[in-house]
Amino acid sequence: MQKNTVVNGTIYSSRTVFDGNYGRVKAIEHASGIKVAYDYDRYGYVLRVKNASSGFVYHENLQADAQHNITQAEKNNGTLYENRNYDAISGQLTQVNAASAMGNELHYIEYTYGRFGNLASQSVHSNNGATSTSEWYSYDDLHRLTSSSLSSGGTISYSYDATGNLTQKSDYASSMSYGVSGKSNTGNAGPNALL
Repeated sequence: MQKNTVVNGTIYSSRTVFDGNYGRVKAIEHASGIKVAYDYDRYGYVLRVKNASSGFVYHENLQADAQHNITQAEKNNGTLYENRNYDAISGQLTQVNAASAMGNELHYIEYTYGRFGNLASQSVHSNNGATSTSEWYSYDDLHRLTSSSLSSGGTISYSYDATGNLTQKSDYASSMSYGVSGKSNTGNAGPNALL
């Protein structure tokens, strides 16, 4: 399958190849010419993502839990390692540890969730804990994000109209419009399309 994208009058083509047996992505040739190949395990899960020409492994899944959540992965041709932990009941990601092949911790990320499963906070620790940043999230009764607050200061608030369209994001725009009027492209995304 080939996809053409036009940017400023220049056509960029990418191509996706699927395997004949299961319809899984076998390889993607990007507009840059890089060919990325996908290897699968015997159960049909992605095992490895690599450069089809050089064999350089971008990502390899090493271990998974009983729910098929990836618990250990290798990246950048084996120079980076990532360990992930999940909540035993919900299966939601709770921790990500990234380290170099030498064992030096690069970052450690923690996630917490509210009683309905919405992300409540995330904390990123870098340089063996020397620097940390946290962000907390609040939601309305319809589980729409209403605010996010950073440990470094500052809160971003979000507002919605009666049909659930985002109408305001405090750090970006005081109002947002929807519909077909004023669209700059010819596509028809419908009445709820953000202009």
